[in-house]
Amino acid sequence: MILSIDFRTDIPAFYSEWLLNRFKEGYLMFRNPVSPNIVHKVTLDKEHIEGIMWCSKDYSKIMPRLHEITNNFPSVFHYTITAYGADVEPNVPDIRKSIESFRELSRIYGNNKVIWRYDPIFLNDKYNFTVHAMNFGYICRALHKYTNRVVVNFISMYEKVKRHMPDIKELNRDEKLKVLVNLAKICKDYNMKLQTCGNGNQFKDFDNIEITGCLDNHVLSMMEINTNYLKKANSRGCLCYPNTSIGVYNTCMHKCQYCYASADFGQCEKNYNSHDPNSPLLIG
Repeated sequence: MILSIDFRTDIPAFYSEWLLNRFKEGYLMFRNPVSPNIVHKVTLDKEHIEGIMWCSKDYSKIMPRLHEITNNFPSVFHYTITAYGADVEPNVPDIRKSIESFRELSRIYGNNKVIWRYDPIFLNDKYNFTVHAMNFGYICRALHKYTNRVVVNFISMYEKVKRHMPDIKELNRDEKLKVLVNLAKICKDYNMKLQTCGNGNQFKDFDNIEITGCLDNHVLSMMEINTNYLKKANSRGCLCYPNTSIGVYNTCMHKCQYCYASADFGQCEKNYNSHDPNSPLLIG
């Protein structure tokens, strides 16, 4: 099993004590997100867990103790830095702190195991093509010695996202292509790979744009995991290999306006405040 510390909530940022306790105890439990009465148990040992794909916007809290887990389980880290302002990402750390934290993580684990995510991309009057190019270029300059690739994705207009951000629209293919070609040129200047996520194969014929998934052959090779027995999900444009996600909807306290996993920020606060770091379940 490949364990995904996934995008439904930022566990390293807000629930690191719980996660460390779970690995110490040797198991965790999570509810089926569609059928909450179905509860799954995951045994956290080398026999059951082949590797861990981490996803976070802030590793600073867990980093001093991260080795307690990574010493025993091969790991690869996705680190999201977008440079949106507090109007969009109210509780995400300042970009300068994020960059320094990213660099420290890379120093510990190597630049091939820490992957930058610029995700999601959306357009409105404030965050237009020019602003994205400027922000992306700034982060590229800061991180190109500490990672060799960046994963980009575009916003998905779920109803909850439309409620939080009524001024944006979903990008069409031409708009996406314009963004990608521009960002790919910037990446090429810094000898970085640009990789799409969740867009299928529609951009496969363009220079320096790699079509794959967040959990692809590159990521699995970093964890020395054999892919011969695995089959890619290939659903909704996803090209990832299968993994077990343990995040819970309506629990993340970043409160990003574009978040697909947080329909109600008030419920996020209630869940966070009722969280027990000693429970086998993240919530409840």
